[in-house]
Amino acid sequence: MRTYVLVNTEIGREASVAKAVRHFPNVTGVDVLTGAYDVVVEAEAEHRGNLIHEVEDRIRATPGVIRIVASLAASHEQVWEMGREPAFAAG
Repeated sequence: MRTYVLVNTEIGREASVAKAVRHFPNVTGVDVLTGAYDVVVEAEAEHRGNLIHEVEDRIRATPGVIRIVASLAASHEQVWEMGREPAFAAG
């Protein structure tokens, strides 16, 4: 299971937050962003509970973090099983 966590930080804390969270268990990628969010964190775990405990709770507790929004990734197969057509054609 994969999740993307969008993070808002205090002004000027983007780099320090990104540096801190990149070493958390289950984190597979971290980028500093421009726009509505300051940092995006990609994480993977076998169970949703592990992602909440190991990643989301730790990110919330990181100094400089104001707010997070977490979204689980759905594979193409999961989307198709729900009866939805893919948004793009692989090719």
